[in-house]
Amino acid sequence: METLGLFYYSAQAIFTIVLMSIGGVILAKFKILDSSSLQTLSKVIFHLLLPCMLFASFTEKINFAKLMELWVLPVTGVIFIVTGLALGTLAVRMIRISPEYKSVVTATCGFGNAMYLPFPLVIAICTIFPEFNKEPELQAMGIIYVSMFVIAFSPMMWTVGYNILGEKSHSSLKVSDFITPPVWGIIAGLIAASIPSITLSSGNVFSLRAALCDSSGFLHPVFTTCVSLGNAVVPCAMIVLGGSFALSPLAKHLDFRPAVIVIAVKLIILPVLAIAYIKTLMHFNLIPHGKAQDTLLALVMLIQSAVPPATSLIVISSLQKKNVDEMGSLLLWLYLTSLLTLTIFIVIGMRIFQ
Repeated sequence: METLGLFYYSAQAIFTIVLMSIGGVILAKFKILDSSSLQTLSKVIFHLLLPCMLFASFTEKINFAKLMELWVLPVTGVIFIVTGLALGTLAVRMIRISPEYKSVVTATCGFGNAMYLPFPLVIAICTIFPEFNKEPELQAMGIIYVSMFVIAFSPMMWTVGYNILGEKSHSSLKVSDFITPPVWGIIAGLIAASIPSITLSSGNVFSLRAALCDSSGFLHPVFTTCVSLGNAVVPCAMIVLGGSFALSPLAKHLDFRPAVIVIAVKLIILPVLAIAYIKTLMHFNLIPHGKAQDTLLALVMLIQSAVPPATSLIVISSLQKKNVDEMGSLLLWLYLTSLLTLTIFIVIGMRIFQ
C-alpha cells in the first residue's frame, strides 16, 4: 500500500477513537457525567467489562502452548518500561526542570497506556485496514497481543511506578493491585481453554472450551454474555478518557520543558528504538513475519511503545498526594501530541513490518 493510503487508514483509526472520546467530552460538558459517575464507569470497565472481554478472547483463541509462543510480549513490555524509565532518568539529570516534575517526567517516560488506548486502537486498525479486515479473527488476536502486555504492566506500575512517584511504604499495597481483575480474566480464559477433554462414563467427550465456545454448547450463553459485555469496553473506556480530560482542572498550565522531555522520550525516541528492536527480533526469527497476523503482532508491539503515558499515573499521584496538578497538566498535552505521533508511527510500522 502506498504511504498516502497508509496515512489515510491510520488517520481513520486514530479519528475513530478521538470521536468516541469526544462523546465523553460532550457528556461531561453538558453535566450528564461528573467525576463521580466517571469513576463508577471506570470501575465497571475494570472489574467487569474488561475481564469479560479478555476471558472470551483467551478462551476462544489461545491455550498454554500458544501462550508460550507469545512469551516475547510480556518480556517486551518490561523492556519498554525499563528503557523508558532509564531515558527519563537520564533526561532529568541532563536538563534542568522544576523539582516537582522530576518524578513525574521519569514515570511518564516509562509507563504508557498499555490497556485502554491500545485496545480500541488495535480494534479500529483491524476494522479499517484492508490488510486486516479480510481476516475477522485478527481482531481477537489483536486483543490477546495487547493483553499479554498487561501481564507485565500491572505489577510494574504498582511497584516500580508507585515507588517513583512517592515515598509511601509498599505495605499499603494489596495483592489485588498486582493480580487485577483483567489479569484474572486472562487466567480464567487460559484455564478454560487449556483443560483437556474428558471422556465421560457414557462415552461422550466433554470439553470445557467447546461447551463455552460452540454454539451448541450448554455453557455458550456464558461465552456470548462475556462477548457482549466485552464489546462495551472500547466505547466506555474512550468516554471515560474524554470525560476525565473535560472535567479536569489540572491542565490550565504546563511547564514547557518537562512536556518537551516526555514528548521526545516517550512519543518519539522510544518508538524509534522499538522499531529497531522489533526488526532485530524478526531478523533472528524470535517473532514470526510474513503473514497479516505477524504484521499485526509487530504493530501492536510498536503501538505499546508509542502510546502516551498511562492515566493510572494520576491515580497513583492522588494516592501519594504528590504532584497531582503537574501530572494532570502534562498528560493532557501528551495525549493531544500523540494523535500525530501515533498516526506517523502506525504508518511507519505498516511500511516496514509487512
